Amino acid sequence: MKLADVFFQNSSLYGSMNDCSGLWLFACFNDDCYIESLRAGFMQGFYEGIDYGLESIHGDPNKVTVRLEILTKEGLYTYIDQRFGRNDFRHSVDGMNMSIRNRLKIMQTGDSEVVWSMIDTTGDFGITLNLRAHSYHLYPTLVLPNNLSNMVVSPDVDVSGVVTVKGEAFDVSGMGALDQNWSRKIHSESAQRYGYSHYEPIYWNNEFASVLYFIVSANGTVYLQDLILTMHRGKNIVFHEVALEHTSFEEINGISIPVKYRVHARIENIEIDYVVDIIPTKTLAVSGYPEMLLKTWVPNMPLISAWGTVREHSGQGTKETSIVGKGILEFILVDLDPS
Repeated sequence: MKLADVFFQNSSLYGSMNDCSGLWLFACFNDDCYIESLRAGFMQGFYEGIDYGLESIHGDPNKVTVRLEILTKEGLYTYIDQRFGRNDFRHSVDGMNMSIRNRLKIMQTGDSEVVWSMIDTTGDFGITLNLRAHSYHLYPTLVLPNNLSNMVVSPDVDVSGVVTVKGEAFDVSGMGALDQNWSRKIHSESAQRYGYSHYEPIYWNNEFASVLYFIVSANGTVYLQDLILTMHRGKNIVFHEVALEHTSFEEINGISIPVKYRVHARIENIEIDYVVDIIPTKTLAVSGYPEMLLKTWVPNMPLISAWGTVREHSGQGTKETSIVGKGILEFILVDLDPS
């Protein structure tokens, strides 16, 4: 399957039918890299919510927001820019090629290969990355608390290239996830509010990856609980029932935010069990536009460390594989205290 056959399928991110849509790259790099991880991408429209460690999110639904967050071993550098309109977004109809003025450019170079480039307004921070996707998982139409949504994820993307921090270039190599969503809000009195959304790509044993989606409404109903594991490359293992237990919390801005949690999932003859610690990060620099947005919405983008076990059961017994990984947690809180 080709990249362009899955991403943007039956959808135009440029279209006015979408209340919210976007494309994101989450990447973690090998331990010897000065760059620990990054999140890059763009979003048209705005969801509601409270990003990790923030009081609120404010934005113009008619704008395009460009974001680049680079986490180094010293701390976090953030670029977030909302000066773009929907007409600044350009993309082709026959490939994964797109641009937003001179800030972001994505070019498909092969069936599964992409070059992704971004630079902030100062020119001090940027990325030029080569991506190679190995598998895809498509969610055709999801009924979520107050919107209909389509999502597609490539959970195991090889990522290599150059990340620039304060004008200095660093070579990087690791693994990431490509994630695209487009949605239409449900205007109905029966529609639920979001409780919280938990999105978590992890890079395991420097070899394979997992991506966890967990979406809960304000009344506690679980709308989506999927864990995608790429332990056997070329075949995604998808767990549709996931136990997510938040075990420790920290109060930030008067809100209880999880700082440790446990995940367990099983399907047929395979199960995974792991524990996650959230690693505090220090924000070193912020750039972008407008100034009010930078004051109210500079995500913490916490790095997470994880460890656990994968068990594969067969007639010959059980094979256990110890797993150690790191990843990124995107935790969006709206109207439900997870504690």
